Amino acid sequence: MKAPGPKSFTGLKLFFLLRKKNHLHFFKDFHDAYGDVVRFRFGPLLVHLVVHPDHIKQILVVNRDKYIKGKAYKRLKALLGSGIITSEGEVWKQQRRLAQPFFTPSTIASFDQAMVDVAQETAQKWEQIATENRAISVVDEMISITAKAITRTMFGTDIEEDLNICESFTYALDYVSRKTSSILTTPGAFPTRDNRLFQSHMKKIHAYIDTLVANPRSPLLTTLLEASLSDQEIRDYLVTIFFAGHETTSLLLSWT
Repeated sequence: MKAPGPKSFTGLKLFFLLRKKNHLHFFKDFHDAYGDVVRFRFGPLLVHLVVHPDHIKQILVVNRDKYIKGKAYKRLKALLGSGIITSEGEVWKQQRRLAQPFFTPSTIASFDQAMVDVAQETAQKWEQIATENRAISVVDEMISITAKAITRTMFGTDIEEDLNICESFTYALDYVSRKTSSILTTPGAFPTRDNRLFQSHMKKIHAYIDTLVANPRSPLLTTLLEASLSDQEIRDYLVTIFFAGHETTSLLLSWT
């Protein structure tokens, strides 16, 4: 039995509609028109939009072993490698077991003071900026706040002296997001300006992560080093942790 969906919706038409309209509103229109499960084609891909919480739980929790993460996640590997977001099967289970002790309610509660410190430091900085009648970029400030919070709580260090690395993280995520959401993309191996910039930023990101590993200052880093993981696996794990706790949170705070 096929899920309902648009009958004559070509991939090219969908491509141009997505460029013109907010993605969230676009998919909401699909949900309003066809229900909790919608079937449509995105170029050569057959896609199902799943909306109802019970259906999502069935896919992500109850029967997660029956589903793979798909092509979009393969493109994310250019940024995250085989971290917990992109990995599957036994690799994913191993990474989840390593992460679990650091995300219990009691552990999360222990992060409170570090986050409060970051917020207070930022408030003091803003008060000084206000006295000088200068404007700020809310997005940039939220990126700085979340970057400091995630590095202090998870890595045991302060990114204050390396805030420029946030620019590399932001560019790399934007690059991969564009690649993931586009039907037609230039292969990463092609020497385009965009690809060269991405590779340059990824080198900076990896160098930053490598300095953390070389001088571990947190229980997470110690655990990873004791887990018989390869250097690449540790790097992928830490890049994923940084992005998971930094980029999405900073955007949420900006809109809030």
